[in-house]
Order: sequence, then C-alpha cells, then structure tokens
Amino acid sequence: MTLSTSHRPPLTDEVTAKLRGMIQTGEWPLQQRIPSETELMSGLGVSRGTLREAVKALAHSGMLEVRRGDGTYVRATSEISGAARRLYKEHTDVHVLEVRVGLDTQAARLAARHATADDVAAMPRCSPNAGRPGTPKTSRDGPAPTGAFTSGWRRPPAIPSCTSSTSASATFSTQIF
Repeated sequence: MTLSTSHRPPLTDEVTAKLRGMIQTGEWPLQQRIPSETELMSGLGVSRGTLREAVKALAHSGMLEVRRGDGTYVRATSEISGAARRLYKEHTDVHVLEVRVGLDTQAARLAARHATADDVAAMPRCSPNAGRPGTPKTSRDGPAPTGAFTSGWRRPPAIPSCTSSTSASATFSTQIF
C-alpha cells in the first residue's frame, strides 16, 4: 500500500473562514464586540494561537478591530468594505466627495449614452417634483446654449430612468460603493 499525504487547509484558514461567516451573516453585528477569546476558543475547539492568528488576519483585512484591554469589534462585513474604510480614513470627506463626483458624473454620462426610449419616457415618474404646481417644464427641444464655449455644442443623449434595471449609473455606483 502506498501512503500519500493528505492535503488539508491550515486550521487557521478554517477558523478565519468561520469567523468571517459569522460577521457576514450578521451573527456579529457591525460596531459590536465579538465574544471573548476564551469563549471563541472553547466554541471552535482551537488553541489561543490559532484563534489569534485568525483574528489578526481579519483585523488586517479591516473586518475586525482589536482594542487592547477592551476586546475585538466588528468594523466591516467584507474585506472590500474594510479596505475601503481604511483608505477613507486617510482622506477627508471632501476628498471622498471629489472622487464620488467624478465617478458619479462618469456613471451618469454612461447611463445617458446607453438610455433607451423607454428609459427616457419613464423619467418624469422619477422626478421628485414631477407634477407639482410651479415646477418648471423643460423641453429637450429647447434652444441650444450660446456663448464662446458652445461652438461644438450638441444636445446630450437621454438619461435613463431610475426604474430601469439596466441603468448604468445605478449599476456603476452600486458596484463601486
């Protein structure tokens, strides 16, 4: 009989996956302290070193925050949101808003470029002021702007509706943030 080595993932990876699962399912809510080391060790049946290594991996990814003497807290529900949170910490709200304006502007441009006639027809339903008295009516057939910077002006494409499931703007923004 020939013996071969078994290939099992390291125990730390297994424990990390279990802890990640508890965070992602909401068993441990955001901003709440997770159970103590002692409780986790007995519940998972692992040593202190294995547990600490798993917690350290999740802390490094931004999902957990270890506070010496206070406990470990859930900071994000995924590695992506944890990484984004760490990156945002380094920047002011103004910096984040500047990036959002750039991304949202491009997303709106793409949504407008790919709008269908049905998307445009649905737009009045999406306007918060639609049908209110005193709301100015706009027309896509209005005159083109005049001035020094409008010599190459052409009417922008239609913007898709907020009810469109294929809205590039909504899809793009959701995927990024």
